Formats: sequence, structure tokens, C-alpha cells
Amino acid sequence: LEFLTTKNDASVFALASHNKKRPNNLVMGRTFDRRVLDMVELGILQYRSVGDFPGLPKQRVGSKPLLQFVGDVWSSDINLKRLQNLLIDFYRGDPVDSLILSGLDHVMVFTAAEASIGGVEPSPIIHQRTYYMKLKKDPK
Repeated sequence: LEFLTTKNDASVFALASHNKKRPNNLVMGRTFDRRVLDMVELGILQYRSVGDFPGLPKQRVGSKPLLQFVGDVWSSDINLKRLQNLLIDFYRGDPVDSLILSGLDHVMVFTAAEASIGGVEPSPIIHQRTYYMKLKKDPK
């Protein structure tokens, strides 16, 4: 993994896999100084592709998402704080000096809640939703 991120000059990575023991698995992480800094493994329970929603506008190159984290669990759980930081790094893109309002065309909302699955101890469930915006001129 470190070899591939160094070869491709990537500071963040995502790897999707599916097998019998860990179905629908997503591994996200980031590197620093050519070493893996942190990594998180997420199980995907329900996935809907962009193709499932007809009529959505295409995402423009260079547009930045607004990220919103909803739920008290984000601030109380240390592991979710790390995941929040990783998600911000993953979706942030290149740093810019100023923003153009027309470039803000979508919002990504991450909602965290405690849930127990199958009677085991409660673990956080994270819902990721993407909303597309259309800015309109002020009629005045």
C-alpha cells in the first residue's frame, strides 16, 4: 500500500473490496512522509449510485463540496473525530485562496448515530448523503 501511494504520489487513498468474511468493505486512509498515517475500515450497508438518480447535474471539475457533520457522536467519540478529520482531508481537494459561489454546487452530509446490529454492542452508523444545489440570482 505504501509502495502504491508513493508511486502515484497520493496522500489519501480508498480501497473497496468484497469477500465472504467482510462483504462490501471500504478502506480509507492517508499517508504522511510516505508512510501510512491512519486508516479506517468501513462496512457499506446500503449503496446507491449516482446513476440511480436521473436528472442530476454532472459535478464540475474544481467544485468543492460543503461538508456537514450531524450528530453528537462526532464530538464525543475519539474514533469518529479521527474519521471526521480523514473525511475532511479526503474531500477537501486542493487548497485555494478564495471561493467562487458558483463553484459550491453540492453539499455532503455525514450523519452519525448509535445503533446495535444483531444484538451486539452499539456501534456508530454513518449515513452519507449528497445534495446538489443550484444558486439563483437575487430577484431584487
